[in-house]
Parts: sequence; C-alpha cells; structure tokens
Amino acid sequence: MRINPKIYHIADDVEPLNRYEYEDGRVVEVFIMDNFEDVYNEFTGQSKFSVWSSEDGQNYRLFVESGNYDVLKDLYGSKVNLIWIDFWDKCEEISNGYSKKLIMPLTLVCVAIYFIGVSVFQWDLWICILLLVTFVGVLSFINKLSKKKIADANYESISKIKSAIGEKHFQNLLEIQRAYPDDFYERKYPSTFDDEEENKEE
Repeated sequence: MRINPKIYHIADDVEPLNRYEYEDGRVVEVFIMDNFEDVYNEFTGQSKFSVWSSEDGQNYRLFVESGNYDVLKDLYGSKVNLIWIDFWDKCEEISNGYSKKLIMPLTLVCVAIYFIGVSVFQWDLWICILLLVTFVGVLSFINKLSKKKIADANYESISKIKSAIGEKHFQNLLEIQRAYPDDFYERKYPSTFDDEEENKEE
C-alpha cells in the first residue's frame, strides 16, 4: 500500500536504526524522525510521533521521534511492525475491492443511465438531480462500509499486538502513549508549561 510516498526517499542515503526483512520479501526500515527536520516539524506539529511511508507496498520506512522510540520501543519491533504492514496490505485489499467491485461499475451504470435518459427520454433536470443525489448517497454508504471493514481490521491488528507483547505490557505502553504528547511538549516548550503552572497556582 502506498503510504506517505512523498517522504519515502528522504531517507535513501541514511543508515536505518533497524532493518527487518520478512520471509515474503517485505522490508521495514526504522529511522529516527529527528534526523529529518521537515518530517519532524510536520508530524510532531500534528502530535504524530511515528509515521509510515511506502511507495510500493513492499518496502516500508517507519520514522519515529527519538523520545517516543525510547519509551515505546517494544511497539516498533519486528513482530509489531509485521502486524502493521499486514494491516496496511489489508487496507489496500479492502479499498481496491470496493473500488473495483462496486464504485467503478456503479459509476459506469449511472453515467450510462444519465446519457440514455437525457438523449433518448429527454429527462427533466429534476430527474438528473435525483439520479445524482441517489448516486452520492450510495457512494456514502459504500464509504461507510469500507471504513467499517478497515476499523475491524485495525481492531484485529491491535488484538494481535496485545498477544505478541502481552496484555499487561500493552496496557502499560498504551498509558505511556496517551501521556506522551504532554510530555513531549513540556520538554520542547518548558517555559510555556512553567507559565501555565504559575497561572494555575495564582
């Protein structure tokens, strides 16, 4: 699956922190995000401390902010990374399935109906609008189905991660992950947080 392909080649000449090659030929390379200023600024500014990138769905690069890697290292190991790239493949399979089996055929049918209706039956404008509204409604429903399947796949992946690293350890890491944005910004902007604490005391 193509994920953030625009940043994939930014690490072409950089030695990865870790490199994992799997039996099916897929590869995951892990990099410290701090070494890539543009990536670091863009994603930490959105409170995203790890980001996947791939151009071909075969070779993946994972950029992780250094502090996040230090406290959540077990979430970026070989087993967990394999679970996530399986998830990305599943997402692509779901998206392509809905696109090829439903959206594209439905679009062609609607276009054909429109041209036949206008040219042969001289449909009024309100019929064309009704057809468009129906088409948009069906697309919205298909989109919801697709998102539901992806959400189910995500839940399944998280369950596999829990099994791989242990339920208790996973919950501990989850708590650290939830608290990490505040920890990160407190380190990055200590004076701002000090001012906020002083205001609270007043």
